[in-house]
Amino acid sequence: MTDPASGQVSPPAKKGEAPLIRFSRPARWIVAGGCLVMAAGRILLQWPIDALSAGLIGAGVLILFARIKKVGWGGVEASFEEQVAQATQKLEAAEEPPTAIKPPPPPKPLEPIVIEPGPAEVVVEGHAPAVVISPAKPAPRSSLPPTNPTERVLWAVEQIRRELIILAGNSGNLPQRQLEWDQYRSEPLARNLLRRGMIAEEVLRAVTVVSEARNELVHAGLSAEELTRTDTLTLELLQKLRDVKRQYTRVREPNPAVFVDDHLTVPYEQVKGVMLVTIDEQGQTLNISVYPRGVEYERGRLVSWEWDLKRGSDDEVFYTHPVTGNPTVAWSESAMFVGRQYPKEWELEYRLPNPNAGLE
Repeated sequence: MTDPASGQVSPPAKKGEAPLIRFSRPARWIVAGGCLVMAAGRILLQWPIDALSAGLIGAGVLILFARIKKVGWGGVEASFEEQVAQATQKLEAAEEPPTAIKPPPPPKPLEPIVIEPGPAEVVVEGHAPAVVISPAKPAPRSSLPPTNPTERVLWAVEQIRRELIILAGNSGNLPQRQLEWDQYRSEPLARNLLRRGMIAEEVLRAVTVVSEARNELVHAGLSAEELTRTDTLTLELLQKLRDVKRQYTRVREPNPAVFVDDHLTVPYEQVKGVMLVTIDEQGQTLNISVYPRGVEYERGRLVSWEWDLKRGSDDEVFYTHPVTGNPTVAWSESAMFVGRQYPKEWELEYRLPNPNAGLE
């Protein structure tokens, strides 16, 4: 990986050398504090300031400010900067399967189901500073990256978290439905997507490093060079995730009329339905369907693919297809659709060439 600031290439990590000790941020503070407390105790007891006292002070300062992450057989490594560089290098080389992710078929009620997404395709062109992260059509200013490097890193970290939520939500792999949107964390989401074969291991590694870099930036600060490397990595990771081809599920009609007969004369009143449209990133309509719903929806909202398997309908129900005008089976056996509406402030409709895609 070439350092954008100095033009130097960072050396690759050595393999096969297991570290003796790894330091997380809390461990680094505890060990450094312990060294300094012991040194202060020796001084307060009026013991002579010998090599041990000086060594304790030096070790505490070194561990605290040099960001030592591990102690190996060959010595210590202040490897935070190298971690960022190595993660960036591996992320650039990461490849993904070529199929767009899409929602799986709707499940039947009261039956266990394993939702397996299709593999994902990632195509990256150029490096993060050269790519355009903003949507194709003009978007609100809140969708554009800040110009200040520190603010841009924090902005990109949040966008990465949202992107992982969307990839999991669109493919039916969003865990812990009880969580609010702001309670999801990037690393657990990325690990889940890796297990599903939707992202590469290099992407998970980059997510981990970016999360750690964000915490370093907020709590301890980054040097100018570290900030530059982190800025590059976060933007490249964000672009990598946004380049994953996917399909969206959108609410076309939150409460379509449904009937018990194919002549569309007797309304069905046991449960309400929702008309969903599946669209690709070009805004093309791929499928229109109606399912029993368990929550209220708003027309035009993009939603996650989630189901309540304990509730559903076993009745055969019909609706008028909005394109052909023909009576069409809505469902004959289906679980209850409970997909969640993505927050409006995420402005996902600006990713589509036409904000009304799937609604016309």
